[in-house]
Amino acid sequence: MTTNAGDAMRASAIMVAAAIVVGGLALSPSVAARQPPASGDAPKVDSIERAMDALRAAMRAGTAKLDRDTLLQGLAARAAVRSAAQAVIDAMVEAASASTLLAYDYVGFEFDTAPRLSGRILRVGPGEAIEKFNEVWASLKPGDTVLFAAGRFEITDRVIQTTLRSGRSPLTDVQFVGAGVDQTTITGDSGLTFRGLQRVRFADMIIDAMNSPVIDLSGGQCQFRDCRIVSYNSGAGGSNAISASRGSVLLLERCTFDGRDGRAEGRNYGVAFDLRGEYAMYARGCEFIDNEEISRATDIEVYDACVSSTVSDHDAGINLYSGGTLLLRDNHARVRGNKFSGEFTFATDDRAMIDAALGRPSQLDALGEQVVRELALSRRLPYWIGLLRSADPQVRRDASAQLRRLTDQDVPEQPGSIAPGIGAADIEAAMAAEQVYARLAQWFEEVRDRLVWNEADGRWEIAPPDDPP
Repeated sequence: MTTNAGDAMRASAIMVAAAIVVGGLALSPSVAARQPPASGDAPKVDSIERAMDALRAAMRAGTAKLDRDTLLQGLAARAAVRSAAQAVIDAMVEAASASTLLAYDYVGFEFDTAPRLSGRILRVGPGEAIEKFNEVWASLKPGDTVLFAAGRFEITDRVIQTTLRSGRSPLTDVQFVGAGVDQTTITGDSGLTFRGLQRVRFADMIIDAMNSPVIDLSGGQCQFRDCRIVSYNSGAGGSNAISASRGSVLLLERCTFDGRDGRAEGRNYGVAFDLRGEYAMYARGCEFIDNEEISRATDIEVYDACVSSTVSDHDAGINLYSGGTLLLRDNHARVRGNKFSGEFTFATDDRAMIDAALGRPSQLDALGEQVVRELALSRRLPYWIGLLRSADPQVRRDASAQLRRLTDQDVPEQPGSIAPGIGAADIEAAMAAEQVYARLAQWFEEVRDRLVWNEADGRWEIAPPDDPP
């Protein structure tokens, strides 16, 4: 699960940490430790200073005493210094990005991964203009919805499969939707791996991986909703359902990862995730069946109301590795690791969190209040744009009203519903709602770097292009 490049980066980071300790460089009071935020308002710089004190102590204790140390003692001291230095680096990284705090924001995952749809629908199935999976790619454009009928659809064209696996033709702002997880299956006759995905959603289907990962995400964003993923148990090094690295963001909701079927059926089980480098993943309401391992958490992973079951004697579950941050809510999947795992009670799409962001009475705990305060949810535009996708009509109305208060954008007072399964009967209404969301999301991305907060008016203003804030 490590790479030579990753090892080199870690080594460089540790050298920087040692230089800071030895040279006594000053740290900004804004830095914060890489750990789920504790309740209370203690200065975040204290966590960094504690990590630095621990590193200084490890360096003093590890100074070689060549007249008495054995090699074994030298190796132990070396490991202690490396571990303490990594803790300082983790704290510095978190100070710069606040990524752990952002990881509590479910709506933020939704915003980053949801495709911006145009409303155009490509229907695939018997009697439609497009009958086979192979024929989709000739017409596909950013913003499209590919709506599959009931049945099994295979990519059998080797040229298409090679192109998808190479990532040379990235799929951007597209969703693939089935008629239901018990009705539609997509697969490839010699494996199925998508690369180069930018805001792509798979929903309401079975995905037969055919002994390959379903996606190999490198710096992309992807959603899986109401899917069942099977046949990734290849028995080889790629025996996983999803691979991701280098700044990838994943949102998984109500999905089942079944590690039994595949080429190695009866001999071993699959692995749900192979995630490396910088990444963030939020899994909500997911089930993991007979997976030898769910994940090795080396960066940010959130498990919200997830369950796992396996008959294997080698159930490794979720392994928390050095540098990883694991956030859990009502989680029933096995967790291994001796680092801190953050338990949370409220997600940002919960009514209590929304009420607190609107200044209404709520029953939030201390962590929830801190998330509302430090992420400035009351004025956070991706938050309110993301809530336009809520299934709750009152939440959509609240989000619409808040966006009209914060911006000059045209937002419907009663935004339409975006059903979890876009194959619903009222698909035209759902597509209209998707277009409202897409317009606002695209507007925000265009002006984000020019937004200036007007404290007196309590609104966002847009600086001229030649006068950035």
